[in-house]
Amino acid sequence: MTTKPIAGLADFKLAPTDDPNTRVMLAADTVGRRASFLVNPEGLGVVLQQALLSAVAWADEPELDLRTLAGPQHPLSASAIAFDVASETEIAVRLWIGKVEITFLIPLDDAVNAMGSLVSRVDPESGSAPH
Repeated sequence: MTTKPIAGLADFKLAPTDDPNTRVMLAADTVGRRASFLVNPEGLGVVLQQALLSAVAWADEPELDLRTLAGPQHPLSASAIAFDVASETEIAVRLWIGKVEITFLIPLDDAVNAMGSLVSRVDPESGSAPH
């Protein structure tokens, strides 16, 4: 679906409802229109996935410069991390924000290099190098 934007998002909130498994998404645009939608956990997962996929697509647009909008300057605090083998060529990086898990698949070679680099920065005397 292709649409021409006529306004931008000015405000967005998720508010509780009487049902603990449902939230209402409240949005307002730059010309004063408001909209609301009920969303459950599965629906929120769809919204999050689509938002992340949009960010990936926008990252290739130089005029957007997503580096100023995302990254270390706007972190989410994770409460736990785990690494699992996903396949012969990928690992699963599992992050928890409270009880919510978000899993990313990363090529095994990239993960090994990144972990080796992290170890050498945290403990320069470890002599750790990517294998």
